[in-house]
Amino acid sequence: MSQIEELQAKVSAKFSEIYAKYPKEMKCAEGCHSCCKPGISVSRLEAKLIQTLLPERRDLLDQLAKENPHKGKRCAFLDKEGACTIYAVRPVICRSHGAPIQYRDPQSKDFEKAQRFRDVCTLNFTSKPLQDLPLDDIFNIDTVNTLLSLLQTQSFGKADVERFPLTVDGIAQA
Repeated sequence: MSQIEELQAKVSAKFSEIYAKYPKEMKCAEGCHSCCKPGISVSRLEAKLIQTLLPERRDLLDQLAKENPHKGKRCAFLDKEGACTIYAVRPVICRSHGAPIQYRDPQSKDFEKAQRFRDVCTLNFTSKPLQDLPLDDIFNIDTVNTLLSLLQTQSFGKADVERFPLTVDGIAQA
């Protein structure tokens, strides 16, 4: 297993842990694609991993592009039932979507003193305030992104910050 796959597995495991702890608060389920919006981008490293799956899914993806079942309002990799066609290699952002996240104020210049914000899918945690959750039950997105960035740099030998749209054409450009 590559390091990116290990990170993805850890993110998926953390999501499962949060889901198991708060089953009544999380509405995430197969077919729910509320978080799967267009405009998401991925790192070159994640795009390369997704590319490994594209050849065997080419006919399906071409058919999806032709039918456009979600009329551009959902991720291009969702089939008409809302299932992810690249689920096995879906990026880190997709693996954490739906779970509570915490991130620092992107406008702050002082990392240590930056205000921290919490967020979650609007369908989840509607009766339990996010502020009441312990840190262990929240994704620290800054940490996840830092790890992803380090793997990206390690894989490509430089700080490659280019992002690629999470679309068939976008992934092909990586």
